[in-house]
Amino acid sequence: MAGPSSLLGPVEFLILWALKEVFSGGVFGLPAGERDPALLRLAPADAVAYVEWAGRGPGKEGAPGIDGLMADVEIKALLAEVDKSLVEMLGDESQVDNEDPLSSRPAYEALKKILARPGAGFVRIDSEAIRTAIDNGLAVNHAILSGTEAAVVINAGDQAEALAQDLLNLLNALSEEEDEPTELKNHLVPTTIPHFKLFIHRHEDYIIFGLGSETVNRVVARLSNSQPGLESNARFTGALKPLAADHTASLAWVDMQGALGAVKSALGIKGLILTAASGALGLDSLQAFARVTSVENGEVRTRSTWKTDGRTTGLLSFAAGRGLTPADFAHVPADAQLVEGLSVNFATVLTAIKELAGKLDPEARKAIDEGLKQWEDETGFSIAEATAAFGDAWTLHASPAQGGALLNGAVLSLEVRDAARARSVIDKLQSIFSQMLKHEDGVEGLESHFAEVEFLGRRIVWIESPPHAAEWAPAFCLTDRHLLMALAPQPLKAHLRFLQAKHPGYDQRLAAAAPSSEGAVLHLSRVDSRSLLQTFSSLIPHWGTDIASRLMYGESGFDTSALPSAEAVLPYAMPWSSDLIRRKDGFEFESRGGLTVPGGCGLILQLMYWLHEPEFESDLGAMLDPSPARFGRNEWTMAA
Repeated sequence: MAGPSSLLGPVEFLILWALKEVFSGGVFGLPAGERDPALLRLAPADAVAYVEWAGRGPGKEGAPGIDGLMADVEIKALLAEVDKSLVEMLGDESQVDNEDPLSSRPAYEALKKILARPGAGFVRIDSEAIRTAIDNGLAVNHAILSGTEAAVVINAGDQAEALAQDLLNLLNALSEEEDEPTELKNHLVPTTIPHFKLFIHRHEDYIIFGLGSETVNRVVARLSNSQPGLESNARFTGALKPLAADHTASLAWVDMQGALGAVKSALGIKGLILTAASGALGLDSLQAFARVTSVENGEVRTRSTWKTDGRTTGLLSFAAGRGLTPADFAHVPADAQLVEGLSVNFATVLTAIKELAGKLDPEARKAIDEGLKQWEDETGFSIAEATAAFGDAWTLHASPAQGGALLNGAVLSLEVRDAARARSVIDKLQSIFSQMLKHEDGVEGLESHFAEVEFLGRRIVWIESPPHAAEWAPAFCLTDRHLLMALAPQPLKAHLRFLQAKHPGYDQRLAAAAPSSEGAVLHLSRVDSRSLLQTFSSLIPHWGTDIASRLMYGESGFDTSALPSAEAVLPYAMPWSSDLIRRKDGFEFESRGGLTVPGGCGLILQLMYWLHEPEFESDLGAMLDPSPARFGRNEWTMAA
């Protein structure tokens, strides 16, 4: 079999996969089902990383949030239709393309079962094994791989036999051996990575994926007895105890200090290089990471902590900005459907980059200084002047009164610290870009250029482009307190009217429900999910036509009437929020909301995979091409 692109093309496959991921509740344990307490035993007490997820629950009819969504009759019908279309697209179970084995029916069937069942994985670093491998002449990277013990274990339950058979079908199709195995017994999976030996093994209802046959044997031994595993590790229990929740969907833990220490110990004298590099990058400040995702009354909550020694040097200088306060959102309308806030001190970041470059390579530091001097000579202002003119706080918002939640109505703003300096910097940058626009290829008199208009005492500037040259007219406006940016002048005009009218700001809403004051808020996000869903649900019939055009053209048989109505989604919507807070001993992140966009990682990986496929470029180019020649195929709406 030649993979999905031979039947539909990557765009169509992405549409189906996105539908399935968004409406299936999530990849890891959403909605939260049952956990398997035995899984915690499989990881050794000295593991440096662990991840676990619950089985996928069925949802509950009439319940709030994600629990009710999963039990809705329309959502269940959609999942069934998407599954049917994917099965038809992937074709015969016996056909597997050796060059693309993961895009096959056996792989898909196995993945469905794996994601629906409880599972866990761990990583352990064996310093002694790494040292022995290096002494035997193995390259450092190969030695580290050979000395790493890692495994993923799935409690397949009543699906164990079916999952084992799916994996055997996939492995036998890829195997070049005449005698095909009939059971999963330490089955070696062929790979092209040196010293990477992946084994698959079934032990009762457990399917084990292990790095090395001895790893599999040790996992089986730990599952078969009551010896303590990772639960006896004080670092692990100490990191996760503050994040404990009743209905855990997934959890993760990484002992970064332990992992770095194990590798340094294994490398001996060579470990000094790693010590110096981690110190220069500021990574030696990181100690441990922990995360727990749970479901409480239908609301999906994720809490994460990064323990550090309190320093924000090296790469962590991006987290050295001042804390955001409600006052930073006073210029955002109180009815905004989408609000984002971010604090970054670019002067600190630039200093850290220069120091880092100097530690790693003095010539690199010299090159940076020379580049900054050249910039100042050519532009007439320095980076220091720019950083002095502007502050740390960035905000992005979309308000119904200013164009709605779609991209064209959003307004991005940067805090202004010194209005006079900011005006000077902006004027010089505009002059530079004006010269660049003049040198663009085009018909004389039709080049892109800056246009401007006075509105309510402020100057709005935008890029005017020739007809059909651009769909947007990027615009900006400088006030005494903010540099405002949008994809068109109209949202800026609406925003200036809002400021003049002195309508209530979003600061009032934040002051009433602000995150903990212990620490500095570096990032803040608020989404009025119900309002946004109401906006987008009106586009479902429009999108349905697009999807039908593409999928039926590919003969997938997908019935677009299975797309859910607004009533199948809106009742379960809850406000979504997230906060990233810098504390004395590290960072804390918390998000909560009724509906998530799960499976994003899987979708991104699939997209990355297809970026190098010829079919992707042609499909994507056709999708974005608004030329009248395509109107006959009813695909013009995809360009919209």
